[in-house]
Amino acid sequence: MGPLFLQSSVDTLPNLSSLIRRSDAQVISLLFIAFLLIIWS
Repeated sequence: MGPLFLQSSVDTLPNLSSLIRRSDAQVISLLFIAFLLIIWS
């Protein structure tokens, strides 16, 4: 059980970091669009 559990947790780490990066990019783009709308209005 030990090595298998370790392997699965190691496999999920890159997925978690990529998910976090993806959500960060979405938030940043939304803020940027809102900023542009405020400037243009």
